[in-house]
Amino acid sequence: MIPKSLIHQIQSIRAEFENAFKILDQSSSFQSLLNGAANNFREEWRKLQALGSSPRFRRPCDGRIVCAIVGDSNAGKTSTLDELFPNLARRGWLITDTKDTTSQSLRIEFAAPDSPEATEVVVHSWGGAEIKKLAQAAAENKSPDIEIIYSEDGVVVDGTKWALGRKGLKFSSRQELRAFSDHRVTEAEAADPKFVRALTIKEESDNLESGAVLNSSSGSYNSLQLRAVVKDVTLHDGFERLAALGARKGEPADVSGLVFVDTPGLGTGPSTKDEVLSEILAEKSPQIVLQLLEDDELDIVLHLVLCGQQSHFSRLWQALVRERGRSETESLVRERLFVVVNGANRLFEEEALRRRWETKNAASEGDPFSISLRTNILQMMGSSDEVRPAGICFIDCIKHVSKGNASNYQAYYNEQKPRLTQALAPGGVGYETLRKLGLHEKFAQNIEALCDPDDRGQGFLIRELIEFVSHKGPAIFLKRHLVRTGLQAGLRQLRDLLTFCYDESGAVRDEAMAERLQQCLGFLLTPSSEHAAADGNGQFAGLEKFARTELDPMIDRLPVGKAADPLPTSSAPTFSRLLPRARVDEAWVGPAFRQMCAEMSRTLALRAGLTGSISEEFAVHFRRCTDRWAEQWGYDSARLPNPLERAQKTDRLVRHFLKLHAREMLYQLLLGGATAEHGVLEQSEAEKQQLATLMRTLTEAITLAEQLCREHSVSV
Repeated sequence: MIPKSLIHQIQSIRAEFENAFKILDQSSSFQSLLNGAANNFREEWRKLQALGSSPRFRRPCDGRIVCAIVGDSNAGKTSTLDELFPNLARRGWLITDTKDTTSQSLRIEFAAPDSPEATEVVVHSWGGAEIKKLAQAAAENKSPDIEIIYSEDGVVVDGTKWALGRKGLKFSSRQELRAFSDHRVTEAEAADPKFVRALTIKEESDNLESGAVLNSSSGSYNSLQLRAVVKDVTLHDGFERLAALGARKGEPADVSGLVFVDTPGLGTGPSTKDEVLSEILAEKSPQIVLQLLEDDELDIVLHLVLCGQQSHFSRLWQALVRERGRSETESLVRERLFVVVNGANRLFEEEALRRRWETKNAASEGDPFSISLRTNILQMMGSSDEVRPAGICFIDCIKHVSKGNASNYQAYYNEQKPRLTQALAPGGVGYETLRKLGLHEKFAQNIEALCDPDDRGQGFLIRELIEFVSHKGPAIFLKRHLVRTGLQAGLRQLRDLLTFCYDESGAVRDEAMAERLQQCLGFLLTPSSEHAAADGNGQFAGLEKFARTELDPMIDRLPVGKAADPLPTSSAPTFSRLLPRARVDEAWVGPAFRQMCAEMSRTLALRAGLTGSISEEFAVHFRRCTDRWAEQWGYDSARLPNPLERAQKTDRLVRHFLKLHAREMLYQLLLGGATAEHGVLEQSEAEKQQLATLMRTLTEAITLAEQLCREHSVSV
């Protein structure tokens, strides 16, 4: 699975990020700088803190790859799981005597057979936000006689009017849906078939009790409520069957890092068994997958489709595009989706497919693979173009072909094998379809596995997953834990924020920056022989000349009255907010000031001949000063009549103050006055050393993260 070395490297990177907050929370100098900083600086720090405490970031970095099994309720998902996880079937958790499965997912994780976790079953609830999101998804299609009342921790579904005149209702027409704490199933509950069936299938009403099924600290829940609020039922298995199927050269495969999530059927509409929650539960299957993606718990999608039947993935596709955007949805399908065609025997038994094995019929009507794969699945999955998933394979179940008799299964596929293999030869039925789909290289292996009664194509699927994870797993893992959590970007932002505050030795940068600025901006102190006497400014005559000749004309040209363009960016780290889009209103003074500062910064850097890191350092410092000046001098909060709306002289007033403040800014830059308000921050040598070490380790973590992304072709 995921190499342990990679897991440890990601864990070390994350540990450096977490450690930084502990150090900075205890750093007196940083807290002083933070308290005296401009609002945008504090906002950047709050964002970094939020990143470090986010659910995505806090999720364990344990190397597991989560595979969601998605398909219609009649696609044979439970039957397939029954054969892949025989121990769970024997324990009664995989019920195959009904097609109407319940509305939560089964999450199957590895646990060593003799471990305490082996028989552990945990029921997880959705949170209040997820329950409300489910209700909102169903709001458009619900009956007008059903009212949804939102509360802080969930919803109340009131169908009192809806229930009038309806007979045979098992449950109350008013159902409260709220979250509950994780429930660990007791031995008595696990041994009770009624409890298991109420939790895992939509039992017939005659076999149900309307009373409480599950009791928790949050209250009691009947089976109808559980269908709506349960996120998943987590089961544990030793994966012996998977390890044997994935074996190479007689060695069992390491599949302990895989997690399988069996989701409810995609194509199911409202069910009368769900009574007043019918419309809400009809939306739950796509919401489960959406929430897995939102929480970043989903790595691979296994789309199971019954051979000869059409895919209903388009419903999930539309929900994904609505929530995640088309490009992200297409990326998910292209990079992390496997199409699993179940019941391959139907290629020879379904009339619409059986007759297409004849060359004449295949030429005129399409071959069995073009119909079963392209027409019924790939062209039905939701995109305007034919979907190209990461993998395609055919599987079967022994109970479907021979009712559990391996000899009959083998005899059946020995008879059909010649038809399958002809698709591998040019001119054979199905050859062109498989070639266009890029399946020829793997299809021969799929045939051999499908015809083997001990494999049935299921082993081929597991081996394909293992190979896929071996090659693509590290990239998937890095994208989840480095990119999508925001960790990699957060590391850079945190490092830049610290280098903004401290020099390489860990000392507060203000004093060092003031000295460097005095050297770089020394030309402002050079008296002008032409104007020195007249100006009477002594050593600051050069400053006044620069302001009069360079800054005043620039201020006169400023397009005041509308929001200016965003401040120019550079490779240097920045923490100031971008300016809003151009508009005409009374909040035009702040943008005018910031536009002046941007022009002033560029002019000073050019006049001083600043290049490289010094130029970047100066740009960062100037922007920090800009934010402070804008806040202190009232530019950001100023509201004046806009000179573009009607004849006004407010632009003259603002230009006058801009010129005055431009000179003040030059004085402060020269004398360090922009940061003098903080006073001299006392730092111990121990703190300086600690901060210097922290900045070095953050840089090393950034370098390692970038190196890992390059090695595994992960774009940031």
